[in-house]
Amino acid sequence: MNDFINGLTKIIDLFLNPRKNGFPVIVALIGLTIAYLGYDLFIAGIQEGGAALSISYGDGKKFDLGKGGPGLIFCVFGMGLIVFAIHNYSKIRSFPDSSTMSEEISGLEEIHPRKITKEFDALLSSAGRWRYKGNFGRYMRGKVLPTLASKANFHISVCIIDPTDPNLCEEHARYRNSINSIDKGKKYNAETVALEVVVTIIICAWFVRNKNIAIDLYLSTVFDPVRIDANDHAMILTVEDRRSPALKITSDHFMFEHFDLQMQFSRQQAKSINVSGLKESDTVAALEARNIEAFLEGIGMSDLCSQLGAENILAACRNVRNPYEN
Repeated sequence: MNDFINGLTKIIDLFLNPRKNGFPVIVALIGLTIAYLGYDLFIAGIQEGGAALSISYGDGKKFDLGKGGPGLIFCVFGMGLIVFAIHNYSKIRSFPDSSTMSEEISGLEEIHPRKITKEFDALLSSAGRWRYKGNFGRYMRGKVLPTLASKANFHISVCIIDPTDPNLCEEHARYRNSINSIDKGKKYNAETVALEVVVTIIICAWFVRNKNIAIDLYLSTVFDPVRIDANDHAMILTVEDRRSPALKITSDHFMFEHFDLQMQFSRQQAKSINVSGLKESDTVAALEARNIEAFLEGIGMSDLCSQLGAENILAACRNVRNPYEN
């Protein structure tokens, strides 16, 4: 009885969810149509004297199905297609549906690339504090800081790569050039990598100096393809490749604590930078090249400033924007 009910349930679900079941639905519909026509032909053959079906298999011997034979063949073939459709449907159902995967695993959700920005907005709106571990920090400086700066006594921790390490910058440049990043064709070298990081440092310093916000900034000696943005309730893991989905982990999932601990150890092993020494100004655009030089000298990056050029650094700071804006 249970087998009959399960089979009936599968048949009903097969036709109630055509978009989900796809190919099995098409095969089942064809099979149902052929079976119905075959049954009708079978009845007509018996009642109205339809054509008989005789199969010869040698030595003058024949296998006679009578006048309902053709209809019977069609009917059996149609039923076979229906059984085949149900079999394929069962194989599809044996695998988790990717569209409902996030509903089945509490606290763990795969985010489609087109929905990442929306998820970040939700994460920012509920943030009491923010933690970031990544490489350049362009989204952090272009979107996170301006969004959260209006909140009183807000705290942010930032861990990015060390721009004073030329080997690290060169290695990260090679990685960036090998992927389909948001830059869409821009080629990186050690200097352009270092410039991006220095800009983030200066933008952080500007927000510390001119907004009521506390930023702990750390420089790491390694880069990580995976970036982590987190508030106290959830975190989003992303990669540089803009075609790739993101992973959202909420605080009720056990992996949240593990990744949070990873960020903590990364900060402990990195170099802490004091970003409180930048000159006060109404806007970043109001800064001057000598302000950049003085600040970078104060954090031990005067050589890097000379290499990149204070004017170039200032121009890049004035051009900061959210890299994911259309």
